[in-house]
Amino acid sequence: MKAFFTFLFIFILANSWSQQITYYDHCMSKTTNAEDYENHDVIFKNPIDTNIATVLRYNKSDRLIDSSYYSDYSKRRLDSIHKTWFSGGQLKSKAGYNDGKKNGELNTFYRNGIMRRKEVYQMDSMILGVCYDSTGKEIPFFKYEVMPNYPGCKTEITKDGIRCSGEQFLTVFLNERLTYPNKAKEQGIQGKVWLSFVVEKSGEVACEKIERDIGGGCGEEALRVIKLFPDWTPGTMDGEPVRVKYRFPINFTLR
Repeated sequence: MKAFFTFLFIFILANSWSQQITYYDHCMSKTTNAEDYENHDVIFKNPIDTNIATVLRYNKSDRLIDSSYYSDYSKRRLDSIHKTWFSGGQLKSKAGYNDGKKNGELNTFYRNGIMRRKEVYQMDSMILGVCYDSTGKEIPFFKYEVMPNYPGCKTEITKDGIRCSGEQFLTVFLNERLTYPNKAKEQGIQGKVWLSFVVEKSGEVACEKIERDIGGGCGEEALRVIKLFPDWTPGTMDGEPVRVKYRFPINFTLR
């Protein structure tokens, strides 16, 4: 019965909401190549309010791995229940959202179906957090999501607890290596170059790319420098290393 209702739900969406497909390559960038891609999103938009959307993500084997509902897709504002699945079809996580904020329970699972974590939120404020091993035994709690960090870090106390930040070391790295292009100086070009890169599960920095340039050789210089990045401390989700894509600005300012 569950399979029938899932099929019926998708069938109704496909026949009443506008549909588009977006493909993503290995670097997590959009691609028009429907033959060489890592995963793809099927996006169903409400015919009355196109900001409302349901997004189903499939891997290259056409297995459903992510289901999201957005009350405002342009701002990626999640609502309702967000679910993910392992490539084998087992439920991996489910989380409640309200207006883009975690609300209700966030539960994750091992491949054997045993709960891995239970968190309870009230509009993004966590009021309960418990973690379990693969036998169901409670273990010390650890954060669900940890972003990658530039090597060498400074301990900071934030509203979310103690945080180790490498931003100061990253700034020093950039300042020591960036050279203002002569052409940009001569033409008075200044501004912000946007780049993107992926921190792999190993911590290696890959897929470096200029996203928005200001000309005068600034984009090329910024790209040259981020290609010199050492390995980062990788990001984790539920204790497992994950690939994370960054969009990163570098400012060029004439003094």
